[in-house]
Amino acid sequence: MTRQIEWGDECIAVLVETPTGNYIAPPIVFDTDGDLVMGQELLAAVVASDTTIQHPVLHNCGPVALAVLEWKLAFVAEQLGVPLGPASQ
Repeated sequence: MTRQIEWGDECIAVLVETPTGNYIAPPIVFDTDGDLVMGQELLAAVVASDTTIQHPVLHNCGPVALAVLEWKLAFVAEQLGVPLGPASQ
């Protein structure tokens, strides 16, 4: 099961709930040059599984916005008591 994690009016991540534990899946993030800066592992897993998902994607994320996003994700992870990403379990 998955649940969107919202900050204000924006979906910033997904809470993934599994029988072996819960974790936060960060968004797919592109920087101001259009380069992928977060979410490479998620995209690779989706391609390998030959499936589709609904997941937040953020565009035009500069260094300050990326730092703020990382702070928000860390804050939410701490509040929920779950790791960021399945590899952290």
